[in-house]
Amino acid sequence: TQSIDTMREAVSALTAYGVTVVPTLAKVLSNSMEDPSIRRAVSQVLGRLGTNESVALITKHLGDSDELLRARLYKALAKAVKGHRLVLGDLSSVQQALERELKAAYTALSQAEQLGLGAGPGPDTPRTGVEAAKALLASALAEKVTQIERRIFLLLAVLYPDADMEQIYAGIHDAAATDAPRRRANAVELLDNLLERELKKRFLPLLEELPRPERLK
Repeated sequence: TQSIDTMREAVSALTAYGVTVVPTLAKVLSNSMEDPSIRRAVSQVLGRLGTNESVALITKHLGDSDELLRARLYKALAKAVKGHRLVLGDLSSVQQALERELKAAYTALSQAEQLGLGAGPGPDTPRTGVEAAKALLASALAEKVTQIERRIFLLLAVLYPDADMEQIYAGIHDAAATDAPRRRANAVELLDNLLERELKKRFLPLLEELPRPERLK
């Protein structure tokens, strides 16, 4: 708890410096040997600053290998674009990031299909052996796709800042809601109306409750 509080205080303090702190943050973010938690905190500072300089630094690192950092950077960029009403003149880095995430999602689905994996662990799944291993791997790949979906929604929030992507995401994934099927259908319909044709063709199958071969097709 103390470390979390300290990190929050550090983020607030660095944000108070304004744009003058961006060169220092750039050095930290560019150092892959730096503590991952510190690099992720830097993304929060950049999102809060919401300046052209901080946004330029964020977009430079959208292809980082650290998945958690990428998610933080996507979120920071969405925050900067929406909260500070910045207009990104060049969306190519965001679109390239979206392309990479889509490819990663379908790669995970394809791997699961090629390995003949079923559902994750259940009450009848053996505790040991090949079937147990396959169930755990199926669960891991499914979770990977879920995390990628989340990151894609963060990127969509950058590309479509006037749409409430957070609300759309919640509508799709809030299974606990009493009207979950209706909320999900409404959210998917919003995406269907919002996204451009090629993106819609590639992204919506990830969200649809279809057998894996049909989603891959």
